[in-house]
This record gives sequence, structure tokens and C-alpha cells, in this order.
Amino acid sequence: KLERVAIGKNCFMGAKSETQFNPNGRFCLKECSKLRVLKIGCMSFSDYSLCEMDSLACLEVIEMGELGEESDSFFHASLELKNLPKLQSLLFGDQAFCNCTRIVFESPFMA
Repeated sequence: KLERVAIGKNCFMGAKSETQFNPNGRFCLKECSKLRVLKIGCMSFSDYSLCEMDSLACLEVIEMGELGEESDSFFHASLELKNLPKLQSLLFGDQAFCNCTRIVFESPFMA
């Protein structure tokens, strides 16, 4: 059973610059009942349009990029976090979700 996911720097990016984006690029993480930690490196998914996490009963930590470092992770993406009852920590590096137009936090969340 998967408990940790770590995605390195510069992964899953097709655009050559931060001004380009993929309207069909979607990162969806759902129903991984044992997942506790998700870490995503700087610049990863920078051209994606959606980051969605739902029904992750054990997820405690989400890190995208690093504090004090230009991240650009999910630069153009909207963010949806739903049904994450054990979430304790969210860390977004500089310019993560910079052009985000929609954020959803839905219960049960951080219960």
C-alpha cells in the first residue's frame, strides 16, 4: 500500500515558459486510502490547469516546491482539496498556483 509519493523537480511539464499552459493538464489524486505524504518538486506540473485531491483519508502532508525558492508548481492551475480529514500541513513554494483563479476546500477537511 502506497504511503508516500515524491515527484522531483521539473517533472510533468510540457511548456517552455510559464506564460504557456495546457488547458487539458490535470493532476488528480483520489481514493488512495493509505497515502500520508505528497511532495512535489519545483517547476513540476507548471503548465497544468487543475490540481485536484479528493478522498485521501490518511493524507497528512502536502508540499509543492520549497519555501524561499521559485517553485512555479501548478503555475496556472486551480486547486481543489476535498475530504482530507487528517491533513495537518500545506506548504507551497514561491509562485505555486500564481495564476490560480479558483480554490476549493471542501469538508471534511482538517478535522
